[in-house]
Amino acid sequence: MVSGDGLGYVFFSVQGLCVLGALLLVWHRFRPLPRWAAALGIARWLIVAIGGLAAGWVVHLAISAADSWARLMAYAAALAFSPAIVSALVALVFRPRR
Repeated sequence: MVSGDGLGYVFFSVQGLCVLGALLLVWHRFRPLPRWAAALGIARWLIVAIGGLAAGWVVHLAISAADSWARLMAYAAALAFSPAIVSALVALVFRPRR
C-alpha cells in the first residue's frame, strides 16, 4: 500500500461531504426545515472554507508551475478539487432560511 492513499481517501470524502452539504443547502432553500437552519449555517461556512482552501491550492499550483508537467498537475488538481470549489460557490449563493 502506498502511504499517500489514505490521505487521498480523506480528501475525496471531505469533498463528498461538501457536495452533500451544498445539496442540503439547495434543498433547504426550497423546502425549509427550521430545525436544520443553525446546523446548515455552520456547515455553510465549513463548505466555503474547504472550497476556498482547495481553490487556493489550485491557484498556488498554477502560479508555481514551471514546466508543462507542472501545468498538467495543476489542471489535474483543478479537476480533482472542482466538486469542493463548486460546492463552496453554491454555499455562498444559498443561505439557509431561519
